[in-house]
Amino acid sequence: DNEGYWKRCCLDRWRNCDLSKHDGSWKQFFFEVNLEEHIENFVPNRSDKADFFDVLLLSQPFVRRLDIRQLLPPQPDEPEEGEEEEEAMAERNVNHMNLSVLFTNLPLLRELRVAYGVRHCGMNFEWSHFGMTKPDIGYLARALATNDTLTLLKLHRSMVEDDHVRFLAKHLLQNNTVTHLDLSHNKIGDRGARALAKLVATSTSLKILNISDNHIHSKGGESLGHALARNTSLRKLNLRLNRLEDEGGKALCSGLLNNNTLVHLNVSGNRLREETAAELGLVLQQNRSLLSLDLTCNKFNTSGGQLLREGIEANDRVVEVDVRLADIGQENEFCIAEKLKANQERAAVAR
Repeated sequence: DNEGYWKRCCLDRWRNCDLSKHDGSWKQFFFEVNLEEHIENFVPNRSDKADFFDVLLLSQPFVRRLDIRQLLPPQPDEPEEGEEEEEAMAERNVNHMNLSVLFTNLPLLRELRVAYGVRHCGMNFEWSHFGMTKPDIGYLARALATNDTLTLLKLHRSMVEDDHVRFLAKHLLQNNTVTHLDLSHNKIGDRGARALAKLVATSTSLKILNISDNHIHSKGGESLGHALARNTSLRKLNLRLNRLEDEGGKALCSGLLNNNTLVHLNVSGNRLREETAAELGLVLQQNRSLLSLDLTCNKFNTSGGQLLREGIEANDRVVEVDVRLADIGQENEFCIAEKLKANQERAAVAR
């Protein structure tokens, strides 16, 4: 546990060392970042598995968080004599490292962030270098079903699609430890949102769900709205940069009328208009759990802003509502800001 020694080891290898992500420990930093680099540079059909497992087992007592920024696909084999290069590429296995080995060999692992893609590919770019395959999601989902240590899973920028999410959500129903699920910047549509809605409706452990920057439309919003009405644990929901429109927005609001746990909601950039603003105004008059709303980059117009303002003025608990670029008019923005300031002062006195 000689921190001075591990500090020297870290500074010799890496220029920027942020201990805040590693519990303030130089030793933990070394083993976590070292293992991340081995995972990120592992080529399934080329790298020495024995060497990798040696590193994995040495890291076992010290690794609690992993942030894997790339997963390399297998290298293509040389075409056999008489075989066309295109034929060889078509038959190529593109599955990545089986991440279930992390769960079976790292008993202290609490947080896993992973992107299925390649960094700095340059002129060697291929679409097959990016995104999960069905075996990839199968390995990960089955491991999560039996894992009892992981609390945070971030699976972003991995071209996750509806079928992937349906399989993942099915197995997460058997998991009682994951409290933070981040599937942002993927390709999840309404079918995937429906699977996540089932997870939200039944899970008693999930507290944070981030599905921003996906392809969720009104039908997916309706499914999530029904789930919110039944949920008793979720505190943060991020739906930024989807395509809910008013039908999906109104469904979410309907669910919020029967929800008393959600604290933070982000629906910015969802093509929401006056009808959703009116429903949000009604929600804010009745709901007493919401403290923060991000409504930026929608088109509520002045009349929708007036209805939203009336709801906020009737609510003494909400302390943050972001309405920038929501087209609600300067007067409504000013009145909302004044009410929020009063609520913030009241909350500060109560603390």
